[in-house]
Amino acid sequence: DYGCTDATAINYDASATCDDGSCIPIQLGCTDPTACNYDTTANTDDGSCNYPSTSFYTINECNSYTWNGTTYNSSGTYTYSTVNAAGCDSTAILNLTINNSSSSTLDTTVCNSFTWNDSTYTQSGTDTYITTNASGCYHTDTLSLHINDSPNTTVVLGSTQVGFLQQETYSVVQ
Repeated sequence: DYGCTDATAINYDASATCDDGSCIPIQLGCTDPTACNYDTTANTDDGSCNYPSTSFYTINECNSYTWNGTTYNSSGTYTYSTVNAAGCDSTAILNLTINNSSSSTLDTTVCNSFTWNDSTYTQSGTDTYITTNASGCYHTDTLSLHINDSPNTTVVLGSTQVGFLQQETYSVVQ
């Protein structure tokens, strides 16, 4: 029987007794045409195939998010393409939710003192109070306070003087 008598050849024929020169040497490599390192000359897969990769990221962030050198200020789906360590295409997909910080301002004028967020103020000025809003981002409350002191006004009623807007009472002896 004629055939390939080389036991290391891919088409070795154990029943062949006479070599006919048809032996095909084993050529190791990646035999998967979907791999990025597909070897058209390989006839035996050696497990070295490398494939394109895709990765997914889901991020919730306040105000903005910087990813692969780009800053995003709005929610959306973003794609970044590069080459992976194996030399194949790599696609990263970002599902981004941007939540916003919030703020409010209270501009008020009062007499003598004002209590805000467990603090009592006796002088005009501005203050801030920072908390977290429902989205998990900063919420900044700003107080713009104007304090008018009560005047030391005295009202004369007959023969009695009464301090106006004070807690003291004065009597006049005639």
